[in-house]
Amino acid sequence: MLWLALHFPLLPLEALPLRQSPSAVVSRGRVLVADREARLAGVGAGQKLSTALGLQPGLAVFERDEVRETKALESLACWAGRFTPTISLAPPDVLLLEIGGCLRLFGGAPAIIEAVLAGCVEQSYSTNWAAAPTPLGACWLARCGGAGIHLEISDMQTALADLPCAIDGWPDEVVNRLESFGLKRLGDLRKLPGAGLRRRIGNRPMDDLLRAWGELPDPQKPFVFPENFAIDLELPARVEHAEALAFAGQRLFATLAGWLHGRQLRLRRCSLQLTHDDGEKTPLVLSFAEPSADEGRF
Repeated sequence: MLWLALHFPLLPLEALPLRQSPSAVVSRGRVLVADREARLAGVGAGQKLSTALGLQPGLAVFERDEVRETKALESLACWAGRFTPTISLAPPDVLLLEIGGCLRLFGGAPAIIEAVLAGCVEQSYSTNWAAAPTPLGACWLARCGGAGIHLEISDMQTALADLPCAIDGWPDEVVNRLESFGLKRLGDLRKLPGAGLRRRIGNRPMDDLLRAWGELPDPQKPFVFPENFAIDLELPARVEHAEALAFAGQRLFATLAGWLHGRQLRLRRCSLQLTHDDGEKTPLVLSFAEPSADEGRF
């Protein structure tokens, strides 16, 4: 198996429709993520909001919307159905695609990964990625920005050994304890006796290590494509000309095409509901002479 992990580091920000630069998403009074312009001014994750505003007085601040993030991740999963039917969510910001069975169809791992990343760019999502034989190994490498294709498990294990011990999702107590032991890399952690380490840091981190290294099974919960396709997309600004709907339409139809591929369906008729300022809706019905799943035709 070969898992492609897609990490969306700015998902809390990029899932929002109404934003302008410089901007940041905050949670509990601290910065969660910031866009490029804000980062250039010194705004970074973990800062107090007051500090961020001092560095960038014109900063647009948004409270985190986890429901919107989840919907965005699920929409991305539908879109990814064009590449593989085997998809899993790794909340809050990672998508896992099993691409090992689709390599011949796309002409190899580099080709399918290039197509996936190009699709992410078209939808304006910032992406870190990695491909590896285990889903957790690919996820850890992607989160650390280790872009690379690791076809062999030994290559993946070598890359994992260089990662820092501060793994996202591990309790702060565990990370602090590992730092007190003088352990900086996962490779150093792997050299210690497993039984004693399990007593010191608990079962979960040790089991995670074994799953990432491919020494424990790590079955993934498959993403289930919804029975019906219905998705809302809030526009970033008021639209008065049809041309301005092009980007929104592209994202919607990209997701629709992925859902059709994932469900192995074709489309003959669909409807866009356009919502006006006064709340009224205008249906725009699209009908096709032949059933299709082609985004370009839509």
